Amino acid sequence: MPCISTANRPVARALRRMSAVPPAATFAKQGLKVAYIGKVGEDKTGEAILEELKKIGVDTRFVKKDIAHSTAYSLIISMPGGEKTIFVYRGASNFLTK
Repeated sequence: MPCISTANRPVARALRRMSAVPPAATFAKQGLKVAYIGKVGEDKTGEAILEELKKIGVDTRFVKKDIAHSTAYSLIISMPGGEKTIFVYRGASNFLTK
């Protein structure tokens, strides 16, 4: 995960995770049967997320790939005092439909 940091300046970190991925991973690691339903972009980030989920035992057969939109991500800016600002690009996940 890329990170930008300098003394007395904000720290910016781009996360390549979507909000439902960490709980799915946690439950799978506990031995529960887990499936992830979502949408990723047809890009390297989406592929990396799917590979990681498969590796830990999460069923990804319900994940759709979107050729028109990139995989979602968040940019978190952390200030030295602990304040955080989060910018979210919803990407392909914003276009998940039935």
